[in-house]
Amino acid sequence: MKRPRKPKSEEDKRRERNNRLKRLYGITIKEYEERFAYQKGTCAICLNPPTAMPLAVDHDHKWKYLKLTVEDGVIGYVARVNIEAHNLSAFSPYYLLNGVGETKNEAKATLRLRLKRASVRGLLCFSCNGGLRKYRDTPDNLMRAAKYLRDHQGS
Repeated sequence: MKRPRKPKSEEDKRRERNNRLKRLYGITIKEYEERFAYQKGTCAICLNPPTAMPLAVDHDHKWKYLKLTVEDGVIGYVARVNIEAHNLSAFSPYYLLNGVGETKNEAKATLRLRLKRASVRGLLCFSCNGGLRKYRDTPDNLMRAAKYLRDHQGS
C-alpha cells in the first residue's frame, strides 16, 4: 500500500522552481523576480498582469544552433545567427584554463550556460508567448500581421 505523499513546503517548491529556471534558461529565481519587478509585474507585450499562471520566460531559441569550436586550447563559438543583440561577439574566445573550465566539456558547459542566460528576453503571459511562437519569433512575420490588421480595421 502506498503512503500518501507529504505536501511540498513553499521552500521545496521555490527550490524546484529555481532549479528549473537554471536548467532551462540559466537564470535564478532571484533574477526572475528582479525582471518581474522591472516589468512592474506585467507581461512585456500586452502589459497585463499574470492571471492563473506565472509569466513565462521568453528566450531566443537560436542560441541552441551555435556551433562550439575548440582550437589550440581555446573554446569559442561560430555564429550561424546574429547574436550581436545579446552583446556577444561572434568570435569571442573562452580560454579553458582562464576561469571557464579545466576541461573541454566544462568549458563548453559554461559557454552554453552563458549563451542560455544571454538568450532571455523578458517575461510574457501565456498568450503573448504563444503568439511569438506562432510567428516563429520573426519580426517580419509580426510586422506583416500588424499591417494586415491595420489594413482590415473597420472592414
